[in-house]
Amino acid sequence: MHKIFSVLKDMLLNIELYFTIIIAIGLGICNFIGYAPSDWVSSATLAALGVVTIDALRQRHNSKKIKDQLLLLNSQTASMSEKISLSHLISFIC
Repeated sequence: MHKIFSVLKDMLLNIELYFTIIIAIGLGICNFIGYAPSDWVSSATLAALGVVTIDALRQRHNSKKIKDQLLLLNSQTASMSEKISLSHLISFIC
């Protein structure tokens, strides 16, 4: 049950992407059949490009946050390993 809620939460975070994909595929099929006006197709294309751009910016922001967290963790780990190596030296001298 928890996994279902996790998948639904992920889908709701990216609902605009899924919605745009469904509309683009639907309009593509309608355009192939000859039913969709060209104005609709060009509008859907621009909307899809806008959504993809927004999603790319969101991913870039998330990547930067992850990179900053990894750098912080790396600096903390280096500090801890330095303290551990010094503590072994002190215990060896005593």
